[in-house]
Amino acid sequence: MVSKRKQSTKSERRNAKKQRINDAFRGESPVIVIPASRIDEPEKRLRVGAYCRVSSDKETQVTSFELQKHEYEEKIREEANWDLIHIYADEGLSAVSAKKRKGFQQMMQDCRDGKIDLILVKNVSRFMRNQAECLTYTQELANLSPPVGVIFENEKIDTRVPGYELQLGLYSAFAQAEAENKSQSIKWANESLWKKGIMYCNTNQFFGYTKDADGKMVIVAEEAQIIRRIYKLYDSGKNVRQIAEWLTTKGIHTFCGGKVWSNTSVRNILKNEVYCGDIIRPKSFTKSLMARKAVRNAGLRESYYYKDHHTPIIDRELWERVQEQLKYRRCAKTNTRKSLRVNRMPDTLGAFIFLDPVWDGYDLAKVKESCFPVLEEGEEGAVECIQLI
Repeated sequence: MVSKRKQSTKSERRNAKKQRINDAFRGESPVIVIPASRIDEPEKRLRVGAYCRVSSDKETQVTSFELQKHEYEEKIREEANWDLIHIYADEGLSAVSAKKRKGFQQMMQDCRDGKIDLILVKNVSRFMRNQAECLTYTQELANLSPPVGVIFENEKIDTRVPGYELQLGLYSAFAQAEAENKSQSIKWANESLWKKGIMYCNTNQFFGYTKDADGKMVIVAEEAQIIRRIYKLYDSGKNVRQIAEWLTTKGIHTFCGGKVWSNTSVRNILKNEVYCGDIIRPKSFTKSLMARKAVRNAGLRESYYYKDHHTPIIDRELWERVQEQLKYRRCAKTNTRKSLRVNRMPDTLGAFIFLDPVWDGYDLAKVKESCFPVLEEGEEGAVECIQLI
């Protein structure tokens, strides 16, 4: 009985509320409306910037890039309360991460410095293809003092309007998925070409080669002379440090135009199979598109080796000899730094140390001195160094 009485009371209250609403709309309202007496303040002038980006330097992309810039210049000037601050642009750069986009970073800095109130961008994918970074940057702009809004024209998203996060999150997730699918498609296409022996080599990244009108690799005579000299010096017993110092002393510029050669630059030339006419792909790969960090392919992924792909600068015999020296010299240096141990096995070569005459930095007297403490009494005469020729 108690439960029924409560339900009845609740129902009556609901019916009474409905009746009051119906009565109020049927009759005249007793409320007096007081008109506004304040004059509207003029709309604030906004300092506006725009951001443009294309992901490659192809001719069609360049056209789009220029059109975007001119379109925003006209659009901002046509708005009565907008002042054009700057058109920020990045050409031929990916939108997965903003770290290497100078135009984008300059725009963000100007916003932090209070120079901009509003940013215009064509769509979410032009702004960022990384969902996490897209939301992070827009939230940072919204939290600035004064806050900076972003208008994504194609998606009709304005971050000055509350509740934009859900819509922007969805569109940025779509943009990221599109980038990942594109990356997988490119990877599949490259591997299909490599399997058939179609391998492209960017000759703008190293000495010795350029490309002809048909895209084939051809030798650059002056640069090839430097490559041959480096290989011959190393084969004669010089180490990478000595070769780097020699190149620097002779005033030979690095591939990037620098005046000082590093050990790494010399070693990379000595290890590059392209100089004996071969090519291998891929030498590195990215574990994650979003991470954008390339790692050396040390057997983690399939690789494709094309022998005699192009005209060599270094004959194969010399190249292979240098590879063996690179391997054994480094191995010898590593072992020597730890300690020199004498073979104490009861055989003909017991207590002998093996040294290669082309290894640099070894002093026979110091080697004997370092080995002496591990010898037992009466074994001093057994310490000798056998040079392998």
